[in-house]
Amino acid sequence: MRAIKVTAGAVLGIIALGALVDGCSDRPSYTAATATPTSTWAPEAQTFYAEHRTMPDVRGWSLKRLNKLFDPVRDTVYVAEKTSAKLLEGKSKVTKQEPAAGTKLVEGQTVKLWITVGTRPSPATLAKQRKAERERERDREQYRERLRKAGIDQDRNSHRDRGESRFCSGRWWC
Repeated sequence: MRAIKVTAGAVLGIIALGALVDGCSDRPSYTAATATPTSTWAPEAQTFYAEHRTMPDVRGWSLKRLNKLFDPVRDTVYVAEKTSAKLLEGKSKVTKQEPAAGTKLVEGQTVKLWITVGTRPSPATLAKQRKAERERERDREQYRERLRKAGIDQDRNSHRDRGESRFCSGRWWC
């Protein structure tokens, strides 16, 4: 007979395996008598469907208001967005919905919403943009004035230093 060499690592492995097997048998087993049928939906979703048996009319609602309503069932809501210059920037509204308002809702039913997002800048944003442009133009004028006082020719292309004007520098027509 051959002698089997047993190492300490092998002994520890066998002990650990035995502990795993014992640990598995301690798990509670579920039988048909103890198991209770549960819905696969979260309690919040079940509450949503209990409160909203029919699809509400959400046309004209903002995205923020939609998020509050459909948060419990957000996995079943699909949103398509398009932009519009008619709405102010940052504003949104629902333009179409499926299923239609008043249609009976079933748990897990897919809800499709079409949202229009505004791109038109608000008057306050336009005023800020105009003010920033005026400041940039004022800064350019001050820079040009400093160059004039220093005696630097502004029409000269200083990068090439060939004496060409800005109009002709590197152009095929000069």
